[in-house]
Amino acid sequence: MIGEPDAAIVTFGQKYGLTSTEIEILDGLLQGQTPSALAENTGRTYGTVRWHVQNILEKCQVNSQKGLLSEFYRLIRQ
Repeated sequence: MIGEPDAAIVTFGQKYGLTSTEIEILDGLLQGQTPSALAENTGRTYGTVRWHVQNILEKCQVNSQKGLLSEFYRLIRQ
């Protein structure tokens, strides 16, 4: 299991309507974890983590994990 996400990640997640699970997955991605590592660290299957990642990408209106990270860092720098 990974720790609690910091306030910036929670705020970002709330802005885009992410669920608490999606915020947890986003936190792991921002820490540099791969979906495989996230699956192992959170006790979820790889397919479930990928499903959450796809939902996050759709809600944030980006096409890739790289785009997601760029959007996150763009917003927190404002």
